[in-house]
Amino acid sequence: MDAGTDISALIGTVVAKRFRIDSLLGAGAMGVVFRAVLLPAEGAADSALTASDDSAIALKIVLPDRSQQRAVPRLLRGARLAAQFRHPHVVETLSHGRLGKGNAGYYVAMELVEGVPLSRLAATELSVGALCTLMCQVLDALAFMHAHNVLHRDIKPENILVTRADDGSLQCKISDFGIAAETVTDATYLTQPGTVIGTPIYMAPEQMQGRGRDTPALDLYPVGVILYELISGKLPFSGSSLTSLMAKLSEDPPRPQPRAGQELPEELVAAIMRLLARDPGQRYPFAADAGTTLARFATPATLPEDEWRALVDWDQDQRRDLELPEGWSASADSLAAGTGEPLAEGELGGMPLIGRDEVLDELDDMAHQAEQQHIVSAALLCAGVGMGKSTLLRAITARLASCARFQPLRTSFHAATSTSDALRQALDGALGTTGRSRAHVDHAIADLQRRTGVEDHDELAALGAFLRPAPGDQSTQGEVFALMHRGLRRLAGVRPVLLLLDDLSSGGADAASFLDYLLFQTNYEPFPMFIVGTLDDGCKNPRFRGALERSTRFDSATRRIFRLGPLDESTLAGALRQHLGLGPTSAHRIARQSAGNPLYAMLMARAQRDQDSADNAATSSSERRAAMDVALGATAAAPPMLAAGSGDSRRRPGTESETAERLPRALREILSVNLERQLARSGDPDRFRALLEAVAVLGATVDASLLSAYLSADAPRPQLDDELDRCIDLELLEWSEVGGAEFLSFRPAVRREVVLAGLNPRRARRLHRQAIDVRPRWAGPRVGAEAGALGEHCEAVGQLGEAVEWWLRGQSHEREGGDHLLSVEWGRRALAAMERDDPRYGPCAIALGRTLLDAGELERAAEVLRPVAYGSDTDLAMKAGDVLGDVYENSGDSAAWRALIEALSEREDQASPDARRYLFVARSMWNAYHGCRKRARSDAETALADAAPGEQTQRAAQRLAFVEAATGNYERAEEIARRAVEASGERSDLRTRSVRLLGIVLASVGRTEEALALQREVLALCRRSGLLARIPMAMIDIGTVLVALGQLDEGLAELRAAERTATELGLASAQRTARFRALACEFLRGDVDSGLARLRAEFEHAARAGWSMPKFYNNLLLAWAHAYDGDLLGSLEVLNSLRSADEYPAFLIEALVVRDLTDRLLQLVSSGEIALDDEQRRQSATLIDGMVRYLERMPIAALPPRAQVAREQLAYSA
Repeated sequence: MDAGTDISALIGTVVAKRFRIDSLLGAGAMGVVFRAVLLPAEGAADSALTASDDSAIALKIVLPDRSQQRAVPRLLRGARLAAQFRHPHVVETLSHGRLGKGNAGYYVAMELVEGVPLSRLAATELSVGALCTLMCQVLDALAFMHAHNVLHRDIKPENILVTRADDGSLQCKISDFGIAAETVTDATYLTQPGTVIGTPIYMAPEQMQGRGRDTPALDLYPVGVILYELISGKLPFSGSSLTSLMAKLSEDPPRPQPRAGQELPEELVAAIMRLLARDPGQRYPFAADAGTTLARFATPATLPEDEWRALVDWDQDQRRDLELPEGWSASADSLAAGTGEPLAEGELGGMPLIGRDEVLDELDDMAHQAEQQHIVSAALLCAGVGMGKSTLLRAITARLASCARFQPLRTSFHAATSTSDALRQALDGALGTTGRSRAHVDHAIADLQRRTGVEDHDELAALGAFLRPAPGDQSTQGEVFALMHRGLRRLAGVRPVLLLLDDLSSGGADAASFLDYLLFQTNYEPFPMFIVGTLDDGCKNPRFRGALERSTRFDSATRRIFRLGPLDESTLAGALRQHLGLGPTSAHRIARQSAGNPLYAMLMARAQRDQDSADNAATSSSERRAAMDVALGATAAAPPMLAAGSGDSRRRPGTESETAERLPRALREILSVNLERQLARSGDPDRFRALLEAVAVLGATVDASLLSAYLSADAPRPQLDDELDRCIDLELLEWSEVGGAEFLSFRPAVRREVVLAGLNPRRARRLHRQAIDVRPRWAGPRVGAEAGALGEHCEAVGQLGEAVEWWLRGQSHEREGGDHLLSVEWGRRALAAMERDDPRYGPCAIALGRTLLDAGELERAAEVLRPVAYGSDTDLAMKAGDVLGDVYENSGDSAAWRALIEALSEREDQASPDARRYLFVARSMWNAYHGCRKRARSDAETALADAAPGEQTQRAAQRLAFVEAATGNYERAEEIARRAVEASGERSDLRTRSVRLLGIVLASVGRTEEALALQREVLALCRRSGLLARIPMAMIDIGTVLVALGQLDEGLAELRAAERTATELGLASAQRTARFRALACEFLRGDVDSGLARLRAEFEHAARAGWSMPKFYNNLLLAWAHAYDGDLLGSLEVLNSLRSADEYPAFLIEALVVRDLTDRLLQLVSSGEIALDDEQRRQSATLIDGMVRYLERMPIAALPPRAQVAREQLAYSA
């Protein structure tokens, strides 16, 4: 058609066999909007439309000549985002799709709003209060959208429709999501740097300049412009060109001036000017905040019938003169020829919330508790596939974030290549910096610091480097966790944080460890945050389960697990009738067959409807019909909990056999039907199936550049970007951007399992072989990071030997790089694939055992190490025994430790000189802990002689320095401790031990400030590096030094925190040490009333465990308690059971206890209140003299002058 052609030629045309055109509503750059009638669903493919017959809708059509390269993806993404919204102030999107085969054009079907654009109200006499009411409605809708992580990006009067109710009240609805974007994923995909998309006169300055951050403030600026315009009758800025308009935006806007006869409160002026602030950081941070302010000035927004009718009539008159835009060349015949192919029906996403209202209310209560008490609450939603956990996550987000009670941070672990990337995605989304440069990131962090009243350049640099890591960055997992914790704490300074961790089980133990770390840290540094995570109930991954159950205690009002079970038949049947229009009989039958699983029930209901459709080409084949028969058969079995994957799936290629175990046959078939239907809409099912198979084999989340290299290995693939766009539009894949790299993952994650299940084994092997060839070339020098995945590919094609080699390489790479938990994963896989007699087995087990020890996995470490420590290879037994001894020390298993040392000692003569050094180190530690210091020193000195540089020297020096310090040889202890620090290099696991020991030595000689700084460095390093087992001891050392500095309350708090942490981690030795030192601190504070009973209980526990040092320490405290009670004889009796004071351990806390006890004993003896015979007096003098000599070696624990006088008197009388 030519420009000016009458619209009447298209009246009555049926588009996509579903929509009959009635009239033209409008035309713009993105297409033409018609008023249309939705026809009855006689076999139509579009199951998303279930409206009654003859219902009117708005139908937007975009034809090929209007579909420029980026326009259609924006249109379709906007439709997809809008389709998930059900809000009274948002125009509902019903469906979207292609008009037909090939490049026929696209359509979006929307709710028809019988109203006028907001701009028409400028001609009315609405009061300022009424205008505030309307803008509050707009802000309410924006808050709802922002809570769902979506920015509109084109708010203007023409995109806000106003309707009038029978009582005269006015209501606003936001429309046109053509350039809407998800803040975490779509921003960079839709708008490249420097690109301006939107309506300039209403655009925020940062959006017009193609820079800045994607935060709610971007949508709030146009609200200020519109309110300014409606109140003043003019725009705050205007310009004849984009350049002149941008120049004016650098100035502050003039104050809004009300029209004649109206008043404008100063507070409202301030609110409008804040909305119009050039700096987005100066605007309201959330739409709900702005709405709360405007609501104070709101009055009812009403219009009389005659005024409203005049507006509507004028608007209709304008539309009567509308013509199709120039170049719009669709004829009635070409539109009618289209069959209509809906692109995405939301079958696997956007499920309604069914039967979970009570859980939603309980989550709201937990959030309220976190908000009011300034604490961290955490909830885990545990369920099988399809039970509604993700829907519940969306529901709680909408409830808490749309009213600005919380600011949401969200991430999905299945859509990230690593836990670090998942956390970056969440923090990027909160800062609005997704896809932005490092400079933008730094600006956002600086703005956040400014809002929280701090200026920390180190934090800015660290967070910036975390969000935009340099190539080859080797940040350890602990460093990443610490930075994320810091970012969350800073954000919570502005508003309580809602941290949403979707699909935690896909993150494996890495994700569970992050949760552990976060809850551990916030125990002692609380801030208002509510954590909600989802995990699959069928996840059997031992790393994930172990990490979750070991360290994280979900057994209180603030830490809870919600297990979402099957829904009852009546609830589910009611939902099927409500949402899909099923009859009672069909609804109850499907509810029973689905065993209470809402996703399965929805899929079955839709499949039944499609089976009944005569013209549904995607399901007309005999194969598809057979599949549906299986899915819909009366005997179809759907378990109430659909098992998920094994965890960590984002890193590893899958196999059909694994997948078959996870999904029941009936569900797999019905998901396969859904997949085939979506592929049929692609226009080239075979090509797109092959693309999905490649993505599935490479992993659940795939670097886009890896996929490109993989698919282009045989021949160039110039259309790959378009193909991926198509997959995203069909909601087969989803796109994300993290740290400047683009990634693709399945939407939803369960679809990958269906693709793998349908993959021909022969083709699967060919795809894996291609990955083995391509992946190393693509990774280049970073191949170590890909080693584990390459091992998976080798395993899939039966190359188990090569797989083991890759896993061992991955284990080594991750251990050196600091990702200890991933090192555990690859080490575990390699170990499981090797026989015990494989020469690689022992070294792998030793490395794995040490990593598990550092991560606090003591039981698993012992399981891995025992076979090697007691194996036939003597040299490997010595090396494994050294590590296993550390495990037994930390777990407090004295009997096992003794048996190990005895067994290794019996084989000493059979070991090589190098291997014997490991025995000497292990035995030195045993002897030192059990008071045999001469033997401990001898073993340690022998081990250190001629030790190889690095770890061997470090461990021997550490042991020797410990013995020297325990015997009071501090000068030599410091020298050797510094040698251990030097030998540690940059390895965090070695450095923490060496620096800790150096701090202990310095504290013992009175250099407490230096010691405190070192011990805090150790604690920070343990947290950064994920060395969980070392954290309690670092806390104990800090508490001990604080006690020595006289900060008894602070020291006691640190010691009690260390005890709790050690208890959570199952570290019995550290737990008892912390408990003993906390008791000592209480005594030093004078809290001895209940000391005797508690100490006796501890003594019995220590005696049962067979520990010499705790027994000694317990008796020392018992003697102290007797002395404080004035029971001199009781105290002396206990001291007689100890060894000579010359063998007391010469450490700080022991010295303080001995000093105080000696002082108290001397006071009792010199007072003369207790009668002592000559033997008792000589005994007292001998014991006290030994204790004084011990104190003379400890400069920090010198006796007070009065005690020295009393000692001289006692010696004279004895």
